[in-house]
Amino acid sequence: MEMHTFLLTKRLIERGHQVTLYAAPSSDSELNPKHPEPIPLKMGLADDLFKDHSEYDETFVKRLHDYSYIIRDIQLSNYDIVHNNCLHFLPLAQVHSIPCPVVTTLHTPPFSSLQAGVALARLAANHTFVAVSEHLAQSWLPFTGTLAQVVYNGIDGSQWEGIYPAYFRTAVWTGRICPEKGLEYAIEAALIAGFKLVIAGSIYDQAYYDQKIRPQLGENIVYLGHLSHEELKPIISMSQCGLFTSVWEEPFGLVIAEMLACGVPVVGFNSGAIGEILTPRVGTIVPTKDVVALAGAMGPSADLDRLGCRAHVRKHFSCRKMVDNYENVYRKICSPEVTKFIPLRPGQEANVNQSLPKAAC
Repeated sequence: MEMHTFLLTKRLIERGHQVTLYAAPSSDSELNPKHPEPIPLKMGLADDLFKDHSEYDETFVKRLHDYSYIIRDIQLSNYDIVHNNCLHFLPLAQVHSIPCPVVTTLHTPPFSSLQAGVALARLAANHTFVAVSEHLAQSWLPFTGTLAQVVYNGIDGSQWEGIYPAYFRTAVWTGRICPEKGLEYAIEAALIAGFKLVIAGSIYDQAYYDQKIRPQLGENIVYLGHLSHEELKPIISMSQCGLFTSVWEEPFGLVIAEMLACGVPVVGFNSGAIGEILTPRVGTIVPTKDVVALAGAMGPSADLDRLGCRAHVRKHFSCRKMVDNYENVYRKICSPEVTKFIPLRPGQEANVNQSLPKAAC
């Protein structure tokens, strides 16, 4: 999600839009993000009214302050549109108080922590939902009320394309190392198929890694750690196929697009939105947790056209196409048919035909 926000903001600025990015102080300074002023909390001065409610801890209070600060700042600014890209319920619950059109991108399944905010936002005349896949839009339908528009995630293909030799019977797996990503199934399939498996990613669940992954490591199952994009590119590109083994309902599957951009066909479990990304020309989809089918598809998939994999991403999942589609969403929700239902700020004049709108992300 962070990369999605970074790419979208950067490309919008390059196209001439005035964009204010609200983000944490630790965010990349390249885009000059604006962040809330810190609130000095003095703990322990007296018994807290909510001391018996662990959910109202110092972190919750600070986060509530930060989002409230951002929303208030937006209310006092003169933005033409606000793009909500965060995973907190508070901005959703407050969209009705923002005096301009708001679009929220849904990146995750319907987590309970977001459902209440989405249910409130659906009532606001100034609000529009976007989902990163058809599958995710359907998952959120009971809460959004109407089907969210779909804008697929895009990647910067230039960061992934390169010319590297592919090593015979070598597969790659990248992603967060945690149970829902199903790395143990990739390891089992590689052993059955006789492929060397190279693994890269951050460890999100240490117990899972220690129990399920570490004991399998060896000459043919290699873990390289958490790598940067530049470090990942040759590792992926030198593999004959990529493995995608998510066992939860994957909202999109960005690593699939990244592997394809490197010219690497992908074999993956039929989870979530994978069917919207992979076609028989660039990969193979097998039933979830079917390790035998996964292993059986690795050899044939390795022979698929690598140039075709790259062309598939350029056509369907480029950063340029993603930004084009978001601009279309912005134009639509800034139309007079939509904005006439939004109360104006005191002294504000209606102005919905600006070619280069000011946006807050």
